Amino acid sequence: MGGSVKVLGNLVGLASGASINASGVNGGGEVLVGGDFQGNNINVRNAYRTFIASGASISADALENGNGGKVIVWADDTTRYYGNISATGGMQGGNGGFAEVSGKQYLGFYGNVDLSAAAGNRGQLLLDPQILHIITGAVSTGSLDGTLDPVGVIAFGDGVDENITVAQIELTSATADIILNAGQINFE
Repeated sequence: MGGSVKVLGNLVGLASGASINASGVNGGGEVLVGGDFQGNNINVRNAYRTFIASGASISADALENGNGGKVIVWADDTTRYYGNISATGGMQGGNGGFAEVSGKQYLGFYGNVDLSAAAGNRGQLLLDPQILHIITGAVSTGSLDGTLDPVGVIAFGDGVDENITVAQIELTSATADIILNAGQINFE
């Protein structure tokens, strides 16, 4: 089975090129970045803000048999996600894993998530900000596109209501079932 990795603190970030791997031959492990499921585990410190850069990767795959693992990216205030998560099921059997990418208040979701399974059911992705705007447009045309600092710089800006494009949801839904659980969801 894959292992367990926790990246915790007040301001948490994975820069471009960072790689966390909790994959295992017979099942994926667990990776917690900024907190645990919906920030509700009192034994795990929650980040105030979490940033995952483009080019950063988190893996909790089952490599041969078994289910993909659990990956949580959380912040009590704002999460900016541009990276790659993989929690796939084993090539010989097993289901895709579970991933949550959430900011309790604000979420910018512009990365990729693969919870597929070659010989099983794909996993689930939970997006859970306070307010989520679903807008029309191409992939990577949400509200924060083009605002990242140069590669490798971790920027924590003030939270604003975030947009996710229909195209990004459609792209991600090819490899994961998506659960949208915002306090308010606006379709624009």
